[in-house]
Amino acid sequence: MLALWDIIFFVQYAYIALFLGLYSLEVYIILKGSNKEYFLQQESSRSQFRTPFYKLFIIGAILDINFELLATIIHRIPMSPIMNGIFAHYKPTLAMTLVYGVAYYLPAAQEYLNIFIALNRLTAIVFNAHHNKIWHYLTPASILFTLTVPLISVWYLFLCPIVSIPVQEDNYTYYIMTADVANTFPGFSLREYMPIGRVPMKSETKYGDREGSATFASPGTQADLGAKISPPLRTAILIIGGASICLILYTITALWMRYVPGLTKIDVDKRLFYFGATLFILNIPCAALQISLFQLGPTIENLFFAYKCLPFLVDIKSLLPPILLFVYNKSIRIKCYEFFGMKQRVKRVSERSFSKTVGSRVQV
Repeated sequence: MLALWDIIFFVQYAYIALFLGLYSLEVYIILKGSNKEYFLQQESSRSQFRTPFYKLFIIGAILDINFELLATIIHRIPMSPIMNGIFAHYKPTLAMTLVYGVAYYLPAAQEYLNIFIALNRLTAIVFNAHHNKIWHYLTPASILFTLTVPLISVWYLFLCPIVSIPVQEDNYTYYIMTADVANTFPGFSLREYMPIGRVPMKSETKYGDREGSATFASPGTQADLGAKISPPLRTAILIIGGASICLILYTITALWMRYVPGLTKIDVDKRLFYFGATLFILNIPCAALQISLFQLGPTIENLFFAYKCLPFLVDIKSLLPPILLFVYNKSIRIKCYEFFGMKQRVKRVSERSFSKTVGSRVQV
């Protein structure tokens, strides 16, 4: 009989395949729409998708799709009893270190990308007349920043061995994959961070130590190993800082849309603002889990609870952007319907929005 987490695993991959398919289709539509030769054939769609917003969306799609694939290795398979037998005799390898490091680099990059999406929406509405000129220079800088700066917060993971910790529950064995940070960097301050590895502590949990696994401290145990900022605190600062900046930018934009007259014609910009704001809200649960994990301390119990939640929060964070773009962006909706030959749908959407749509005055 299948365990509950086996059933969840197969159900998840049913909808993951569907949503990643939609994501890939939207990326294809945007890239095709950005082709100059295509514009010569589709004059009415000219420059429709050749804008900074869609370039940022494509970067986000690359990050999200790869994150979903890597999350399968470090989150989903270890939690599926029918699949996780490969971790029964697992020993740390360089390949797993790279997979684990990249898997945590990708969401960190997404945090920075969300800031630039929020900034893009603000300039499109608040600085309408100068939006195009601003993003002519800011687009390459934002992409470079998004892809390089996150390494500051996750570089140490590429140097740590990745260990597996077996957990027994309901007669099934599950595995937690985590980085042996404390043994690799003993100089880090581990206040409220339970060291991973065989570090002498005041007490240990009921979970035994084994080859390739780790020893954890009980909740509330402290370790005085230095005064530097610990890795989980860096992650918490990144999440809180990024979310705060996004909140400020979206709040300014929302207030501007609410109280400044003459914005009713920027329909496309407003809809893409709703896209970015909704995406920010949906990222909050995943960020909250990571921050609470830092506050409570990553003991075995807390990590195991986090691993139960992560697959669902990862999906909210990574799979909803294509759905939101489909809902908020009429042009993408029409192109998707055209791709599947749904002519009646295309006609209905076009007729329903013809009287409302006047187009954006700026690049979006």
